[in-house]
Amino acid sequence: VGLSKEHTPAIVKYLEVTYSYAGKSIVKAKGSYSRQRPFSYFGQPSSIPGDEAKYGQFTSYPSGHTIGAWMLTLALTAIDDEHECEIISEGYELGQSRVITGFHYQSDVDAGRMVASVAFAKIVSDKEYIKLMNLARKELQELRSK
Repeated sequence: VGLSKEHTPAIVKYLEVTYSYAGKSIVKAKGSYSRQRPFSYFGQPSSIPGDEAKYGQFTSYPSGHTIGAWMLTLALTAIDDEHECEIISEGYELGQSRVITGFHYQSDVDAGRMVASVAFAKIVSDKEYIKLMNLARKELQELRSK
């Protein structure tokens, strides 16, 4: 639908709040583990040249990118019933790409999805977040009706 702060302010705000909450979950989850990334552990170059130095010092478990992607996946499916299968498929593949590129083990990605699912279950109990969700859903429905 062409997301932008000007065109879809409610949806953008909803996704920003969701991703910010995911970020807090990432910090908490990663703080407990010190697992090396696969490419680092096996002494291999990263699939993205030069990223060894950039990402090699960060821990692998759980996958922070997967936490963020899965939180956004859950948030989008909550407001877009019409495309939930496509959204879930894309969100799932985003996590899997972290394994394919050698940045994470499968268990890192699985744990990332679990952390995000728990975080999302927690955030949807917040009344202010539910208001944001409802505004985003309404905005999307209005865009579709035009």
